Amino acid sequence: MQRRLLFVFTTVLALGWGSASAHDGASGIVKERMDQMKGFAAASKKIKSELSKGAAYDPVVVSAEAVRIARHAGAKLTKFYPQGSLHAPSEASAAIWQNNTDFEAAAQQLVERALALGNAPTSESATTAFAALLQNCAACHQHFRQKRK
Repeated sequence: MQRRLLFVFTTVLALGWGSASAHDGASGIVKERMDQMKGFAAASKKIKSELSKGAAYDPVVVSAEAVRIARHAGAKLTKFYPQGSLHAPSEASAAIWQNNTDFEAAAQQLVERALALGNAPTSESATTAFAALLQNCAACHQHFRQKRK
């Protein structure tokens, strides 16, 4: 399970979470949403670090970071994607507005998966819940994000 978690976490990072260079020249709503994603990445890194301790992990830390993600996901996340906010350096894809129902569902699923992680009773169940949360992130990035060259 630890290898799977590491693979998913690495994949999400490779998709661009926390990329400092992506913020170059960002302003307004684009910068706000990039900062939001940076916050998700920071919380995820803390969770990963804690879960790497196995049974000795601190569930309070994991729960707090998971709740932090949940509080900023769902409708609070989608408000950072108003129609037409595709200008550089945004990596948002037009698919967000073409498939807005799917985008909103993915944002809501992030809330649900973060809350499941926050309520996981054991390190094993937390690791599984964290992998599911990261898969949600990776899928959303795959469908609703485009890399700018």
